[in-house]
Amino acid sequence: MSLTVRALNGDTSFLLTFAPSSAPPARDGRGASSSFPGSFTILIDPWLYEAGPAKILSPRFSVASLPPVRIGSANGTTPPTAGDGRANGAGAGNARDPSVLTSLADLPPGVPDLVLISQDKPDHCHLNTLRTLPRATDALILAAPAAARKIRRMRHFAPSVRVLPLPAYDASAAVVAIDIPPPTPSSPASAPGQVTVARIRQPRDVAGVHDALAITYRAPTTVLSLRPAGEAHDHDHDLSTARPPISAPLPIAPSPSSPLSPSSSSPSPTTPHEPTLSVLYAPHGIHAALLRPYLSAHLVPRRGALPLTCLLHSFDEVRNPWWMGGAIAHGAPGGAAVVRLCGARAWLAAHDAVKRLAGLGVARTVVTRWGVQDVRRALRDGAAADAPAAGTGETEVVSLEVGEEFTVSVV
Repeated sequence: MSLTVRALNGDTSFLLTFAPSSAPPARDGRGASSSFPGSFTILIDPWLYEAGPAKILSPRFSVASLPPVRIGSANGTTPPTAGDGRANGAGAGNARDPSVLTSLADLPPGVPDLVLISQDKPDHCHLNTLRTLPRATDALILAAPAAARKIRRMRHFAPSVRVLPLPAYDASAAVVAIDIPPPTPSSPASAPGQVTVARIRQPRDVAGVHDALAITYRAPTTVLSLRPAGEAHDHDHDLSTARPPISAPLPIAPSPSSPLSPSSSSPSPTTPHEPTLSVLYAPHGIHAALLRPYLSAHLVPRRGALPLTCLLHSFDEVRNPWWMGGAIAHGAPGGAAVVRLCGARAWLAAHDAVKRLAGLGVARTVVTRWGVQDVRRALRDGAAADAPAAGTGETEVVSLEVGEEFTVSVV
């Protein structure tokens, strides 16, 4: 199986594509095919440059603007130069790298399956960007409760679109489970796959930004799951022309007050053929100890879920005065603590774009930058003092530019 992470804005907007082990590469060579049966795509906190800045309260208080995406480079930072065919009007200003997304309407048909909004702040819940999704999108939208209210109030989506609040995780409720039917449900070798999502909160969070989203994916089991790893499957594209429908989201152990009414109260069974991929999205960071209940109850029992397949966490530390929220992003030190607790095959930078900031709310913000090599040193130093409890091997540290992808494969 594989997870492909595509950076949409160089900051904290990502498209995740989970694919079963039998899925061939996409036709453009970028990751696995999102249309292959059993694949699942998740759009996280979309905010695109073309949709405008993110304003908190008013431009006088806080406004953040993404850096402009320049032509000719997926990383969005290379300006045109003389003699390269772009300067002096030779395509300048209108040519775009095809990997750079300018509207959610440009996503492939059927993508995404799920939209996750981690909080209601406008750089995570960017309404103008969400308006570029089709009005009658088939995607399920799960959002922090305040964000779900904002999305409903904008009245962009058709009544048929499900915009549901994502409750906070605790021991009794609120892991949302989405079943993925197998392509051939009548086969005795088939079993449904599953995606789960949990929102883990940090108590006494003055800034209100430290929620983490925990995601797991297990592919449906089919006869293809029994093939030896690495065997070619050139003909597998012909298995189905349409992805099977996704069942309604179900809390695994819901409380009576849960907004999602389940028809079943337990996840589909784990099979011996497909391991579980796991992602932790914590762009502002979260205290590592708060993850322990979720790890023990939800990841430890699942084959392959630990170490984390991917950690999406800031490298840079961001601080305001205590009366303005204090630690806004825990940065590399906080991420290293998470890796020491549960391990991670890959750690991708989140929320570290050099944005243009203005307003009274950011006048006293202090940013400490950490590069990839700095983060690697922090992990090595931490491992020497306190070896990861769940990790195996070295964590790959990556910072993606706009439009770039990174794939983690798990056998």
